[in-house]
Order: sequence, then structure tokens, then C-alpha cells
Amino acid sequence: MDEDCFETQILEQMKHTPGPWRVDYATGIRGADEKVVAYVLSDASIDPAPDARLIAAAPELLEALEMLLTVEPNYFSADAYERSLWENARETIAKATGKNNS
Repeated sequence: MDEDCFETQILEQMKHTPGPWRVDYATGIRGADEKVVAYVLSDASIDPAPDARLIAAAPELLEALEMLLTVEPNYFSADAYERSLWENARETIAKATGKNNS
């Protein structure tokens, strides 16, 4: 698949705030448009920085999984472990995009 076409397809399907997102420790997670996407709150015993970094990486992680599935090997020649990896990627994408049943 043409990379430009793939990126256009993802942008058309995307319903979340476009990435990249970044951590602004004073005000929360900010999107590419500099609007606050999320706040990370925690009690004093938990460092919020690791959670903030994970949340900020979410758009890139989703895009990486979607790109990975475009080069999926032949499902029938893959072993059970490889098939489980691809299925996990599909399920994670569905969860992130709201296309699952949970």
C-alpha cells in the first residue's frame, strides 16, 4: 500500500485528537494543536510521569500497530505464536478505536 494513501486513510478514520501528543507537566497532555487532551492525576505516593509519557505516546503506538498490520505475513503460514501477536494487535487497535464490544 502506498504510504501517503495509508496515512490519508488513517487520518480519515481517526476520531481522537491528532498526535503527536506531548507531556506538559504543568498542565497535562497536549495535542499537536496545543489543546489539553488529558490530565494525569495521582496521589502523592505515585509518580505520574510514567503514566503521562505512556498516554502521550498513544497516537504513535496506535499508528505503529496499524502500520504493522499492513505488512502482515501470510496468516496461514505463520505459527500459532505469530498469529496470536497479530490477533493481539488487531484487538488492541479495536480497543483503542472503540470498535470492540467492551
